[in-house]
Amino acid sequence: MLILITKKGKREISAEGLNNIDKIGADVLYITTGKPSALSEEEQMIIMEYRKMNISERAQVLNAICKISSQKTKHSREQK
Repeated sequence: MLILITKKGKREISAEGLNNIDKIGADVLYITTGKPSALSEEEQMIIMEYRKMNISERAQVLNAICKISSQKTKHSREQK
């Protein structure tokens, strides 16, 4: 039995409950240990650095990511 502490207090979660959480796509390893399971070292580093940023810096990073991503999507559509 896992005890999960949330803003609303403590809650016990059974193995079945964790399995159900996993089925909806949540990272159960992260929930239980605080360490992401499906991320590469590079992705983990990006997240750690992102968490150090203030809200303005985070907005700039997200805007840059969206801009780069949309350019790649647009470019790949043009090549088809």
